[in-house]
Amino acid sequence: SLVRIQSLAPYGSYMPNNEIEDSTRIKIMHSFGPKIGAVKLGKSITKRFLELTDNILADKDRQTHGHRLAGQIKEETTLPIEYLKDANLYSILQEVHTHYITSVYPNSYAIDGSLVEFKVEIDNCWIVSQYENEYNPTHSHDFCTLSSVLYLKIPEYEPRNIPGKSASDGHIHFINNSLNINNPSHLEVGGISLAPEVGDMYIFPSRLLHSVNPFLGPGERRSVSMNSIHYMREKNSE
Repeated sequence: SLVRIQSLAPYGSYMPNNEIEDSTRIKIMHSFGPKIGAVKLGKSITKRFLELTDNILADKDRQTHGHRLAGQIKEETTLPIEYLKDANLYSILQEVHTHYITSVYPNSYAIDGSLVEFKVEIDNCWIVSQYENEYNPTHSHDFCTLSSVLYLKIPEYEPRNIPGKSASDGHIHFINNSLNINNPSHLEVGGISLAPEVGDMYIFPSRLLHSVNPFLGPGERRSVSMNSIHYMREKNSE
């Protein structure tokens, strides 16, 4: 298929332990906290997004989005919503965002007991062309309910070769509880670091703090970010 969606935070897994009883099972329940949706776009869709952004970045009259953003990045360009619609990409984004929401809330009902469905509208969108030593500090997104990022180019980073350190250049970090990022005594994971690949897309609640590391070496790390609003309505209503 063109789109494959999975969750980075599954609701649970079973771990058998044959040293006690065969019927003994342990289930880790992820009942609390924000959920991150991981989408792997098909190659043809990813190519269409890349071609669209190529055309926009080649336009000398393109509009900057940087004055609205936290990134220490020179090239942050507005991607008009109508461009997504003209390229038949807007409906694809709606589909994956809606799938994410319904995966978190598979059966939702209004106060009166009627079954409801979720709708998503992409509110604004921009292209991030990140180069060497540029970065995005820790931030969240306002005036929306969902945020997401799609990766179109990932360059080959120059290694830092620091003894005892793992590579994290170009990683995106999500932070839910800064006190518990790496504290086993609390039995809670408060942060996650991901190394995106071309075609990867992450969808998450807009209030979730996140940041992007700088990197060394030539080449462009290109992504498309977007803010969306989701809402409920009675199922099958117009």
